[in-house]
Amino acid sequence: MIGCYSICYFQAMAHGVTPGVIATLLGVQPILTLLLLERRFSPLRLLGLLVALAGLAAVVFQSLVLARFSLAGMLFALGALLCMTVGAILQQRVRQSPVEVLPTQYGVSLLLCLAFVPFQPIRLEAVTGFIIPVLWLGLVISVAAQLLLYRMIQTGNLVNVTSLFYLVPVVTVGMDYLFLGNQLSRTGLLGMGAILLGLALVFRAAPQPHRG
Repeated sequence: MIGCYSICYFQAMAHGVTPGVIATLLGVQPILTLLLLERRFSPLRLLGLLVALAGLAAVVFQSLVLARFSLAGMLFALGALLCMTVGAILQQRVRQSPVEVLPTQYGVSLLLCLAFVPFQPIRLEAVTGFIIPVLWLGLVISVAAQLLLYRMIQTGNLVNVTSLFYLVPVVTVGMDYLFLGNQLSRTGLLGMGAILLGLALVFRAAPQPHRG
């Protein structure tokens, strides 16, 4: 699922779908997870997810405005959403330690991605602007963050865990302001507020764990 998700994500961008559109579409994942896993859920919980999704759309509004939609690109984006949703649900059933399963998963994902190499143009420039992001993505995002995510999936409510993905644009915008000095629009600020409000509703209406 990780390999298929990566392929679909990058192919969607290659076919002109902007990151903002993909992020908004992937924001549907917690809603799908709620509908698939929680048969009896509070309407307030669904409302919270919808409010957070609306906030996400507001944060990436500029990317949505500039979006170009193509059939192939949207199909790949939907494929990424499907892989992400199914993968999270399947991962919750894995009882092995995340440290044990992650190398195997990434090994299979690498083989899948390598299978597409002959069909894709590749140009590599070993400059600082390339090396630092690759190290960040490879060590922090793909290892540290992924291990933390798997641990949270094993021990927490899956809808709660996946809803935290809505915080990604909030943190990104904050880092963009702190490191690059880019200002956030009023629409983006309202979107960030909506995300935080939506998450508060989601966690407030979360089902209580059964005590045996």
